[in-house]
Parts: sequence; structure tokens; C-alpha cells
Amino acid sequence: MKLKLLVSVLVFTFFQFLSSCSDDGISTPLNDIKLEQEIDRICDSVISNTKLPGMLVGVWDKKHRLNYLKGHGLANKENSTPMTSDLLFRIGSNTKSFVITRILQLVDEKKISLYDKLSKYYPDFPKSDLITVKMLCDMSSGIYNYTESSEFANIIENNPLHKWTIEEYLDIAKKYNFYFEPGSGIKYSNTNTVLLEGIVEKLDNDKLRNVLKNKIFDKYGLSNTYFPSDNKMPSQHYVHGYANYTDTLKFDDDVSESFDLSWCSGAGAIISDINDVRKWVTLLIDGGLISDSLQTQRFEGTNLQGNNAKYAQGIFTYLGTDMWGHNGGLPGYTSVMMRHKTLDRTIVIFYNMQGKPTPDDLFRRLNKLLESWE
Repeated sequence: MKLKLLVSVLVFTFFQFLSSCSDDGISTPLNDIKLEQEIDRICDSVISNTKLPGMLVGVWDKKHRLNYLKGHGLANKENSTPMTSDLLFRIGSNTKSFVITRILQLVDEKKISLYDKLSKYYPDFPKSDLITVKMLCDMSSGIYNYTESSEFANIIENNPLHKWTIEEYLDIAKKYNFYFEPGSGIKYSNTNTVLLEGIVEKLDNDKLRNVLKNKIFDKYGLSNTYFPSDNKMPSQHYVHGYANYTDTLKFDDDVSESFDLSWCSGAGAIISDINDVRKWVTLLIDGGLISDSLQTQRFEGTNLQGNNAKYAQGIFTYLGTDMWGHNGGLPGYTSVMMRHKTLDRTIVIFYNMQGKPTPDDLFRRLNKLLESWE
């Protein structure tokens, strides 16, 4: 079933302007203009050589005085609408970084400990007395990922507008064996984050969408970031996503509003734009969202076997890059946001397609270009 493969990108995957001036108004040196042109060439080659409809690419780099923000290809194939940086986009599993940030804020507020047992909040969940909140944050709990199940795939395919509850996710996960004993390994699982969603709602006594709006979106000026309550986009000004999500549909079907996003909720439902995502990943990696001590702990993680990556508390890094952030995928949408604090380098990429190629591939290529460019 193709749908299961597409939806499982929530399992780790893991036309605006090209500025030739830096933020201080000083002209970009000729060599760095050539760098911008090389980024153009690389991005255009992806569009030319694949079925990808379009991409938004932001690359900000202090060393090269680079302030690159540009769309390539189309945001809407039906109307031949170009990509622009003000369009809304489904950012998928980048949502996890918001939910886990709220958990860490609650730690700072002394309302929870990272070493609280899951049994404190979900006493009926299997092995809940062995699982800590920290294990949910860093994917070391061993809990089965509900989006990998046939039960989940059948509901999504036959009733994509079904309204899901946390209890439904957990009922599926409880049926399956743990991947490993809690704390003895690492395995990316959306179930971890929906459990954290439930904990946030219990402690904040409100729905997650309201908590994130009040505690994060509004507080940190993310004015174009939303947690949806249904399948609809908040406005008609958005990037359309394309996917072949069942065996009977064509590759270029527009699936932008085909699913009620309760199916992923705190694991992947947020909608944002590239400027807000840039702002978010900068806060996420540089600090300012949580205490300095927790920020330091946040980067303590474990290598993901076979992915050349390390996952920590709602953030990950590709080994050898020293850039941290997250990625995300939903039917029709894939993205990656990465930040290097010391170098003041940020790369954010949106693709309006799910599958190959991936934004992560382009991220690694662009980061390597920046590292080698003199």
C-alpha cells in the first residue's frame, strides 16, 4: 500500500527574491554573488531532473554575507502559481520541536520533571513505570509507532477526514510489542510525541493548539504559524502539496486539504511559512525558549543507526555538519530546518512533494557548498 509509505515520512526522513545585499545594506562581494548563482543552479537542477513541482529555499550565512530566499518551480500547478516566501506550508514533524519545547518550559516551571515516569500521566500504558518523560522526548522509549500499523493506514485511506483522538493512537500502539526495552535504544516514533501532547494538555489544562498559540506562537512573534483544527488551510494563500497517496490516484494529485490533521496532531500538524520557520529554528538552537541549563541538556542525544544522524530532545543533527534542527513530512509536503549557532548559518527548505528527492538531500548539498566555498 503506497499510503503507508507516504505517511511514514512522519517517521524520521528524515518566487520571492534573491538578495544581492547583506542585512547592513553593503553590496555582496562578487565571489558571493557567484555563490548565490551556484545555489540557483543546484536548486534549478533538482526541479529540472525530478518530478518535484516546486521548492522554497532560504540560506542565511554570515561568513558569505548570504541572504538567499527564493522559490523555484510552482506552488500551485493548476494555476501555474510561483513559489513565494509568504505562502503557508505544512511543516510536518517539525511540529515535534514545538511540543517538546513546551515540555521543557514546563520543566523550567517546576510542573514536571524529565525523569517523571509515564505512569504518572498514563498509568495504563504498557511499561509506563519504566518510561520517563525524557525517553519520550529523545525517542528512546521503545514504544511502537502507531503510523506504521495497518490499522492506521486503513483508516487514513478509507476515511481521511476522520477525527482522531490521543486515545485512538495509544490503543493502536498498545497492541504491538516495544521495539526494545525502554532506555536501551533509539527508534523514532510518533507515539512518543502524542503522549507528550497529552501530558501538555493535562498540565496546561487546555488543548495543545491553544497552548502552543499562547505560550509559543504569540509570545515569540510567529504570526504566520498555526495549529489546525481540521483539514483546511488558514487562508487560501498557501503552497499546494502533491502526492500519489493511494494506488488509484495519479502522482500529481493535489492533497493539500485531503486529510484531517488530527491524524498526526502534536507529531506533525503545524502550518507555517518560511520566515517564521527561520525565526523558530534560530530560537530553538541559539536559546531563549528555555533555561540555559536545559538548553545545554537538550543537545544530548543518541546516534540513529543507518541515518548518520543524532536525535536529541526534539532536535537532531546530521553527523559531521554541526547543524541542528528538525525535518518533517506529510502527504504532499516535506521540509527541513537546520541551524549552526556559531557560524550564524541557517538553511530552511520546503518541497511540495513527498518522496524522492528530499529537502534533506538538498540541505546536505548546500551545506557542503558553503563549507567548501572560499
